[in-house]
Amino acid sequence: MAMVEALRVGKGVDLRPLCDQLKGEGLPFRVYEAGGAQCLAVADEAAAERVRGLWAAGVEGRRPSMGRPGLWPTGLGGAVRTAFQRAPVTMALGVLCLLLYPFLGNTAETVGPVLSALLIVPVVPHGNLIAFPSLSATLEAGHLWRLWTPALVHFSVLHLVFNSLWLWEFGRRIEGQEGSGRLLEGLLWLAPASALAQYAVGAHPLFGGLSGVVYGLLGYLVVVQRLRPRRAYRLPPALPVLLIGLLALMATGVTEPFGLAVANGAHLGGLLAGGLWGFARTLWPGAGVARGKA
Repeated sequence: MAMVEALRVGKGVDLRPLCDQLKGEGLPFRVYEAGGAQCLAVADEAAAERVRGLWAAGVEGRRPSMGRPGLWPTGLGGAVRTAFQRAPVTMALGVLCLLLYPFLGNTAETVGPVLSALLIVPVVPHGNLIAFPSLSATLEAGHLWRLWTPALVHFSVLHLVFNSLWLWEFGRRIEGQEGSGRLLEGLLWLAPASALAQYAVGAHPLFGGLSGVVYGLLGYLVVVQRLRPRRAYRLPPALPVLLIGLLALMATGVTEPFGLAVANGAHLGGLLAGGLWGFARTLWPGAGVARGKA
């Protein structure tokens, strides 16, 4: 079958990052030399457009021989810019959590107006006690945003960093393979699912964080990889076992003697919701979300 030439670059250009991306997407290609240049060919014109789009977005990494200094910036600024190009929703969510953190207080006991506005129900401190309405009363009052905003709340730097790293690890895989729309769909489903699960089993509304969403993304990746394997969704075999085992361990209350409150309901609820999302999207992959977009 004749292949379509998608790219022709100089011999000094490093095509390995681009090839790794194409392998991750399961896109067949061939690299060969012709006329003193490197050529990359794919099966059809649609795949060729995908390759050119990735090239334009900077997936190729280093271009030492192109003679265009400054086009692909290096350093922290260049890395952040490239990350936003590849996974804009993942990065935007992480940055939003980072920007909100200084206004939330350092502990769950420090309930200011910003934190109270983001919790699943509004909280008013009274000395060592807190007062809060029921969730049904809160929703009837029109505070529907509270189903999503607990995911933005973090109570320590370690809490924020840990969740952000796993968000990047899992979120960028889905966004790179199935598009920003698919990841956004998942976030809109996983955030309220994990928050409602925690509220149902918890004794108070002082909980938050992206960990329920992170476990949901893990559940999605595991289920989709099992039912419809993709190279980009292939996680180290020990990783899901480790994270799910950690969830089970924390559910025993082993962290409570150390003063560490863990939202086990959010973790389990997010994991189950993510698995359900992955199962549904394997059966019905359409819904108008562009696939294979970065």
